[in-house]
Amino acid sequence: MSAPSKKLSKGEKKMLKRDAKLSQLLMKSENIETVKSPSPFVVIGNGGLMCGVTQEQLLEIFCQYANVSNIIMLPERSFAFVSFPTVDDAIRVVEMAQGFNFHATGASEALLHLMYIENLPEASNCLADMYKLMPPGLIFVAEIVDEAYEKELLQVVAEEDETIIEESRSLKHRRVKHYGFEFRYDTNNVDKDQPLHQQIPTACNRVTETLIRLKHVQQWPDQLTVNEYEPGQGMNVYHYTHYV
Repeated sequence: MSAPSKKLSKGEKKMLKRDAKLSQLLMKSENIETVKSPSPFVVIGNGGLMCGVTQEQLLEIFCQYANVSNIIMLPERSFAFVSFPTVDDAIRVVEMAQGFNFHATGASEALLHLMYIENLPEASNCLADMYKLMPPGLIFVAEIVDEAYEKELLQVVAEEDETIIEESRSLKHRRVKHYGFEFRYDTNNVDKDQPLHQQIPTACNRVTETLIRLKHVQQWPDQLTVNEYEPGQGMNVYHYTHYV
């Protein structure tokens, strides 16, 4: 004789209904299945662009608990997708961010609903294509710079007097400005013994503070290079120096 089944609480019944609803929506719109076993891929119900949620808001929540590899937000969707470096990272975020109320962040009031999925969506639209084409480890953080802040940054750079014109065999002349230290393209390094008198403009602090808060930058930078490219000029393949 089998043991009687455990009676579910109201909260558990609500969660099952939410699970079923999100699973059906995901299968119908993206042909992606949710899974019970933990995986490094997670769908975020009520965390999509349609709900007024931004990638930066999701990063700010999730980076408190784990490292994030990628976030995919599709147009006209109420959900988003997140991938993590490891299954353990995904487990921590699902446990800690389940039911997070986004009302306090300025978005419409909605509780985040997190479920594991077997895979990420196919790159079937331009936004997903952008994420798929990113190099491994690169994270795109949206909406750090709005239109007003963009004008402020451009004005600060334009007010500086000293401009260096860099030449290359494969590139047209381009304008480059260095702050803190001059970045030497011939050595991919800086000369620490020759600091510049132009320090990083304080107008850049907002970007730096956001990146530090989101754990994309570990310490306050002391060097900045600004490149100006003309429309259609194109860029060479670069080897970026993480730190010197």
